Amino acid sequence: MLGLPVSGLTHPHLFVDYELFFVFNDKGLTGIKERWTFDEMFSTMVREEYDRDRNKIFDSTEILEIERTAFSNLENFDYFTFIRIGREELTVKGVGEFTADIHEERVRYTFFVPCPVPATEHFKSLQVSIFDKSYYTALQMADDKLILQGAEPYYSVETKIKRAKEFICYEEDGFPETVVIRFKRRP
Repeated sequence: MLGLPVSGLTHPHLFVDYELFFVFNDKGLTGIKERWTFDEMFSTMVREEYDRDRNKIFDSTEILEIERTAFSNLENFDYFTFIRIGREELTVKGVGEFTADIHEERVRYTFFVPCPVPATEHFKSLQVSIFDKSYYTALQMADDKLILQGAEPYYSVETKIKRAKEFICYEEDGFPETVVIRFKRRP
């Protein structure tokens, strides 16, 4: 139901605004929490299918059903999440803490992508791009603000958003928005 790649498509059929939360603890980066907010049409379909009591709130049973039938297949597509740590690509093997809710009539998925990167006294760098290689689903950052959870007071952190040539997709200019984050332990 969500963004199965279909060959031959030249434009997206599903639109998602996403937010990224980089989660730190005292050892370094633990992972990335993603929040996806879906377009009105897809949101209406999900609400009609899963909000069985029509109260505009997904209860725990409805959330489990959404995860099982509308979300879990994204594992086959790395959850549209592409990560490079330094020069190495990290394959997203699974996610956790999935939940779904309705916010201002739009359905949102929130989940956690484990990405442990221990901190050192030297900057470590990673790049994160969220996109569908088939361009069936268009994903774009909700705004230029990134959330760093738990980074203070442990780390010096630098962030920027760019178009990364390391990841090729069907964006307007051929490269997706990519978050570059560098961090190191504070002295």
